[in-house]
Amino acid sequence: MDLPEQVAVMTLPNAILFPRAFLPLHIFEEQYRQMLAESLMDSRLLAVALRREGAATAMPHSVAGIGVIRTSIRQADGTSNLVVEGLARVRILEFTQLKPYRVARIQPLDSIAAESSLARSELVATVRKLTKVRANFGSELPAAALKSLLTVEDLEHLTDLVGHTLLDDSRQKQLLLETLDVGQRLERLVSVLQQQLRQAELWKKLQGDLPNDLVGQN
Repeated sequence: MDLPEQVAVMTLPNAILFPRAFLPLHIFEEQYRQMLAESLMDSRLLAVALRREGAATAMPHSVAGIGVIRTSIRQADGTSNLVVEGLARVRILEFTQLKPYRVARIQPLDSIAAESSLARSELVATVRKLTKVRANFGSELPAAALKSLLTVEDLEHLTDLVGHTLLDDSRQKQLLLETLDVGQRLERLVSVLQQQLRQAELWKKLQGDLPNDLVGQN
């Protein structure tokens, strides 16, 4: 799909849109209701940008994800539930409209294929270990979802999907989105996942044999 030169931008506090990932959104603010209505009548495209921390106004990071609205269900109260499929990374160059919602001129960002000291197998092994440990704390990834995730052969696609699925910190996701070098992106992702794995294993060790519902009670 050819990307437009300009696109409507949603600036959100905890949402990152990776290419080929599916992002559910709940639309309730009036400005975004209008944006949605006009997007659905046009190209169904919009960009999702992470809000900068500490900004007095909702200023976005300059690197965002552009996607297409695959599903939109309007509720009786006027809100809507969406599913947006990511298409590409883009850089926000300038805003051409601020009200009633932001519209920005954008530049597509292509990934850079590069060698890495890590292989796909190391990412897969780390994902398997992490999801197994997380299951002990009631945060199990459904077996079908894990199987589907790990059947992705393309390393760039796999890296983005794993980051989308397993990273909880929006700042870490944003850094991954901004990393165009695929080798560096892989290394950063594996480093974060291994840190999560060490923390989970330490917590499991401290927990011992206590049931999950008793952990933290004192």
